[in-house]
Amino acid sequence: MKPTQTLFRRSVSLFYMSNDEAMRIVIKASEIVENFLYPNDMYNKKKANSVTLNLTSRNLTAPVVVDSSKDDEFVLHLSPSIMEEQNFRHAILLALHQGVARIWLWDSKGNALHNLINGIVEYITSNSSVFGTKSNPNKVEPSASTTTCWKHDDTKVVAEFLNYGEHSRPGFIRRLNQAMRDGWLEGKLDIALGMPVQNLCTRHYYSKYNFSTHWIISSSIGILQQFFIWIRLVIQHDHM
Repeated sequence: MKPTQTLFRRSVSLFYMSNDEAMRIVIKASEIVENFLYPNDMYNKKKANSVTLNLTSRNLTAPVVVDSSKDDEFVLHLSPSIMEEQNFRHAILLALHQGVARIWLWDSKGNALHNLINGIVEYITSNSSVFGTKSNPNKVEPSASTTTCWKHDDTKVVAEFLNYGEHSRPGFIRRLNQAMRDGWLEGKLDIALGMPVQNLCTRHYYSKYNFSTHWIISSSIGILQQFFIWIRLVIQHDHM
């Protein structure tokens, strides 16, 4: 075991495990996420009857990895790489929040787009209306594509698009989560939004640059009108 990993286990044990602080964080986060995704009995709630916290001895692919041997029993595996963060206490807090968000999210039985799920987790854990704090207040560049905002590799880009969708169509995240109870089809995004997701993606893209689709359409029409006027002038000139 590397020194950093040993220090990680000792630090976490000292600050969190010895006084059950970690489990209190998990329980509180669970209440927040549960109330956000399932505000009333109209929403089909995912079952989560048991959550175990595990401090791994090797680095993982993410700060926290969620494992489940049964449908309602989960394990949150914390990676020693968290110790490399400047503020590791905040990093642990964020990792626990992210893990809890993954527990409560439906994911179409593992078939939903990973980038979309990652984006929803980022949205939940960074949105001030959910946890009251932002995990990263920095601005992000919008997706380079106007039709695949929900597939971007950068989770913050996806989260920002989801936030735009939530403001445009309140309740979008909850409806999308409900749609992911069963198998995955991209058409479920359209249903959850109540409009083609590509249209919202385009609107979001141009809104980042203070453009509007109305301006774009108007400009395009103007260019076409000028083009046809030029064609008419050329034809008239040839017949003279």
